[in-house]
Amino acid sequence: MTFRKATRTQKKLRMALHGPSGSGKTFTALEIAKGLGEKIAVIDTERGSASLYADRFGFDVIELDYFSVDNYVKAIGEAVEAGYDVLVIDSLSHAWAGLGGVLDSVNSVKGNVFTDGWGKVGTPQQNRLLDAILKAPMHVIATLRVKTDYEVEKDERGKASPKKIGLAPVQRDGVEYEFDIVGSLNIENTLTIEKSRMVDLAGRIIPKPDRKLGHHIMAWLNSGEPPQAKVNPDDAPVFRRILDEEIGRINTWKRADNEDASAGTGQVLTRDRAAIIECYKAVKGVATSIDLQNVVMQNPATSSMNARQILDAADAIAQACDTALMREPVF
Repeated sequence: MTFRKATRTQKKLRMALHGPSGSGKTFTALEIAKGLGEKIAVIDTERGSASLYADRFGFDVIELDYFSVDNYVKAIGEAVEAGYDVLVIDSLSHAWAGLGGVLDSVNSVKGNVFTDGWGKVGTPQQNRLLDAILKAPMHVIATLRVKTDYEVEKDERGKASPKKIGLAPVQRDGVEYEFDIVGSLNIENTLTIEKSRMVDLAGRIIPKPDRKLGHHIMAWLNSGEPPQAKVNPDDAPVFRRILDEEIGRINTWKRADNEDASAGTGQVLTRDRAAIIECYKAVKGVATSIDLQNVVMQNPATSSMNARQILDAADAIAQACDTALMREPVF
């Protein structure tokens, strides 16, 4: 264990937006998301409310009606697998207080509420959810409901009227520490930045925030050095063996494909498509293990792709891993 010079590296955003009903949390999250990337996914727990904006924004959606941590983690995993640029979780509150959420799970446990409920169920579930959010190789914007109340305000003529205000977010205390930027929205859709690791955004008040804010944040996120792979020296030989084997298979397929193309048949890769998919999964596993998720995101493989496209994606990931493993291992 040794100290090394600290360097600022590029990263993916973790942002939380909270506010009362009607403050524009979903719309604002989608606006900011458009400033961060083109390929956007939404986990919708609000009975399809995000899709009301489908005419304004292009995005794919999963609608949850049971809010277990398992369902959230599965949906996050599917977004990772599909290679989205941005994931909007609308909202994260349901994972805590919704049907099947953490509180439901704790309340259903028999025995001592602290040791059996929170110790064995509630806290591990909450940690697993946050771990999935923090490890996802994409930008994540989460909305949070808040407990609401009303206060009486007087206008310039002295007339009193009630105004809806937001109180504490509906989630476990301290969840805001997991996010880079936390902002509260009021009923006029004005965003107040309550916490920010982006120094020049701290404390700002932004009326009707839009994708320009996303562009601004994106510039900050990309201002550091490219992230470097982290390889445990004890694991490097294992990754090296896997990678050498898969690179060998990739090169064999590429040679066979070239020969096949010259012969005018074009059947080799089609015949071996299942094996090529397994090869892709193997190099993807190595990349994920050494913190090269960004390379995986840049080279996704989907069921609609042909064998050559999947092989090219596997080749790109394998080459990035090969380069990383040739450097001195860092852990």
